[in-house]
Amino acid sequence: MKLSCFLLFCLTGFSLTYGQNPDLPHDECFHAKELPENQWLEQDNYQATLSSENTRPPKYPGTCIQTFENDLWYKFETQAGREYQITIVHHTCSTPAGLQALLIKGEICDQKQFQVMNCSNRKIADTIKIFFTSPPEKTAWLLYVDGYDGTTCSFDLELRQAPGVQYRPENLAYNRFYTDTLCEILPLNLSVKFENNQAVLSWTDAQADQSQAYIIEKINAYTIERMGAITPQALAAGYQENYTFQDQSSLYNDGNPYSYRISRIDQNGNRTCSERISGQAKITREFFVTEPVSTSTRGIYKVSYFNKKKQDYTIAILDIDYRVLKAIKIKKLELGESVSQLDLREYPAGIYYFRMSTEKDTFIRKIEKGY
Repeated sequence: MKLSCFLLFCLTGFSLTYGQNPDLPHDECFHAKELPENQWLEQDNYQATLSSENTRPPKYPGTCIQTFENDLWYKFETQAGREYQITIVHHTCSTPAGLQALLIKGEICDQKQFQVMNCSNRKIADTIKIFFTSPPEKTAWLLYVDGYDGTTCSFDLELRQAPGVQYRPENLAYNRFYTDTLCEILPLNLSVKFENNQAVLSWTDAQADQSQAYIIEKINAYTIERMGAITPQALAAGYQENYTFQDQSSLYNDGNPYSYRISRIDQNGNRTCSERISGQAKITREFFVTEPVSTSTRGIYKVSYFNKKKQDYTIAILDIDYRVLKAIKIKKLELGESVSQLDLREYPAGIYYFRMSTEKDTFIRKIEKGY
């Protein structure tokens, strides 16, 4: 049966490019299929087509939705304050890309009313899992399952209550975007600054030995975005009180504010949150410094920098406490790429920094000198 459906799709796909396929009633938001709790549904999207224009989910930047082909719709309600898990297990797919799934808060089939709460796809894992917490009131939801870049698949789909499971570190990769949830505030002394065109977060936790993970979250207009995680027990130094994280994934606009918080997961899987903190982006556009790299000579490192404005620069080597060990001034540095060699052979193994600065801007890059 699956094979014949697939062949039918291949033969008729071009004639079904737009509109609803009458053989699949839930091939359209207005006819979304009821998704029951604790019951696996056997599904396939072999004959599914594109949604009509007014009910296609909007392409929010960063969500997993790439195209709107081979899509199916589901609807369900959740109880107040309960935690839920949606699981989609792929079977046969026409491409390795598999499916993508989008969780939408609401029941109105109008993309202007959609609140996209979560997005996940098979490029992250063989099984899609979406974890979320229902608001303090009974809530209606839509689930949009779509073939990634036109992929057709057979799959099993289930909705179930899943208390506590969504915060375990092994599940963090499944869903990058999700809805906000209430949690107890934890004092972490979180701070954020912009350095090297990136947000750098720092925090202190006197109870780090009771933590199994810190989740770094950027708070956007409609979603909270997981930017990364730190698991203290996995660090070479083991548990410590002070932590830093560089957000190397985000694109920033100079002068705009950006907000972050830390979710802390303890050894029992319980979640607490830091206070939300915001920082104003400071972007250096006149020059850029790459990460220093070691050379074939031990203790000598190479660093490249790109200059867009002819002006005076100071470059320096700093120790772990940011004290200047060496410094030179460069007058009217030529435009384009330049390379410097940093000689640290006279210094013991440890942490050092390369700093390049003008009167207005500074780049600092870390150097870890081995033995």
